[in-house]
Amino acid sequence: MLDPGDGRIGADILQLPDRVSDVTFSPNESRVLLKTGRWIHRALVTPTGLIWTDTVRAPKAMNGSKMAFGSTRGPVSDPARRTSDQSGDRVLLLANDTGVTELAEIRFGYTEGPALFGSRSDLLRDWSEKLRGAETSAFVREGF
Repeated sequence: MLDPGDGRIGADILQLPDRVSDVTFSPNESRVLLKTGRWIHRALVTPTGLIWTDTVRAPKAMNGSKMAFGSTRGPVSDPARRTSDQSGDRVLLLANDTGVTELAEIRFGYTEGPALFGSRSDLLRDWSEKLRGAETSAFVREGF
């Protein structure tokens, strides 16, 4: 992140697992979305740089399709709608996941599908343990 006031570049580095194909800022510009392959990553925009917060799985986007923010249905006076719309919790993407072109709605609400959240080191530790399985011990119980 570049601070135009004094020309400094933030010290924090955001490392993603693949090439970024699309970048967009939330309507209130407090968050940025970065699309890599089949994932959409969300990060906070801070004076020191970008801080990764979470990631959701995305359908296969059509060539040239870009992310867009959608508005939540309901009255504009609803505070939940205004907060959700401004922070970019609902993203729209033109997708072709099943062979049929559709407007896919991706939510960062975590109720509709897989999502990742936490620090990189915590995620690596947790998933390494899950993929590796339980540690084997030298003790072997016979007869069972």
